[in-house]
Amino acid sequence: MTPTLCELTGGKFANGAVTGAFAYTFGSVARDIQNGASLGDAIGKLWSLPTSVIGLAYGGVGYGLGWIGYGLGLQALPPEIALGNNAIQFINNPLTATATTFGNVIVYNPDPVYHPSSTFTNSGMPLGFEEMQHTLQGQALGPLYLPAHGLLGAGALLFNGNWHGPFNVLETGPHSTPPRPWP
Repeated sequence: MTPTLCELTGGKFANGAVTGAFAYTFGSVARDIQNGASLGDAIGKLWSLPTSVIGLAYGGVGYGLGWIGYGLGLQALPPEIALGNNAIQFINNPLTATATTFGNVIVYNPDPVYHPSSTFTNSGMPLGFEEMQHTLQGQALGPLYLPAHGLLGAGALLFNGNWHGPFNVLETGPHSTPPRPWP
């Protein structure tokens, strides 16, 4: 019987998630450079790695819970893991209300409106493309991305009454037409 990555790293999910994040990131960086991506993009993925590890753990827990919910008939669609939009994508994940980006990891709610290919956004572009803009922000801000997004989102709630309000400049660009990382 072949051991799982989790078992190879001491049997703890967190160790497996961290090892998986490093393996994905270094493999992704090598592939990107080989395929002509800039060194800056590769460095950004490494800079974003701490936030991506949080996203992998969060997405992984939701992935497991999604299968349980699907098996019990509480969730209509099975959870998925896919690569795309500059990220590892956890699709049909019950732990998020809409779509949430952590570095180079995107977690999507099970509602079909929040599928990466859904075009409900103001720009008419797929939601995955909008969320990809957040991955680029994460590559620029690295471990500062989550605290910055939390503070700006709280400010937008306070001053605009909406997380996505103009005070939250990390949402302004991605919600523009066309979506872009910055306002």
